[in-house]
Amino acid sequence: MQVGYSAKTTRPNYTQLSNNISYANRFLRQSGNPLLRHQTDHTVSLSAVWKFVQMALEYKDVRNAIIYWTEQLPEDESVTMVRYKNQKSIKSMTAFISVAPTVGWWSPQYSAGMVKQWLNLSTGNEVVRLNKPVFVVTCNNSFKLPWGMTGELDYSFSSKGNQQNYYAGHTSNVLTVGLRKPFLHDNLAVEVFGNDLLHQNWDNAVLYSHGNTLSQVKRTASRSLTVTLRYTFNGTNVKYKGSGAGQNEINRF
Repeated sequence: MQVGYSAKTTRPNYTQLSNNISYANRFLRQSGNPLLRHQTDHTVSLSAVWKFVQMALEYKDVRNAIIYWTEQLPEDESVTMVRYKNQKSIKSMTAFISVAPTVGWWSPQYSAGMVKQWLNLSTGNEVVRLNKPVFVVTCNNSFKLPWGMTGELDYSFSSKGNQQNYYAGHTSNVLTVGLRKPFLHDNLAVEVFGNDLLHQNWDNAVLYSHGNTLSQVKRTASRSLTVTLRYTFNGTNVKYKGSGAGQNEINRF
């Protein structure tokens, strides 16, 4: 078992501090905030390992957390400005457990966890409770197959829930299947992977800010089939055995 405490400082980058305005469309613009202060993460953690089982419990208090924030322009309330601001404190608890046994030709690695935050956010009109936890599950499987081949079957799940001042409104399910076959004494490898076969790796987020909510749906072409050929040159790491090219220069001294 291990117990730890850490305090880490994250300073805003130049983009977050910039007051340049980016034009997205006639209703949306984005800028930085030159008055941002640095963020400090205070973390208390407890971890334990027993054979192939690992457990972790973490409590975090983020002071002056840097978050996205939107407001209507005073001169034109139809235009929303996206900026950054410091939230006084965001407290959260993280709990995870993972197992990684080896059962003959099968090597699984499963983990499950939860991230729960406590944040009551004042939007000017009301106080929004952003306390819904996010549950995460990952199942990675590696198989030793005949003829030197290896197979992979990976699945990940992420539930709806709150992080900082937004709500993830879509449940993510990602399934990936792959096969690898080596040739020429492992110097050449052929890999075939089917990525995001369920086509559920997309976002539907709602951002809570001052007097408004910003909803954004992001879909990407994440479902794909990839074929990779990889060749390793000088894979045995042969060392140079010749005479030193600079020996004459060394002898001058």
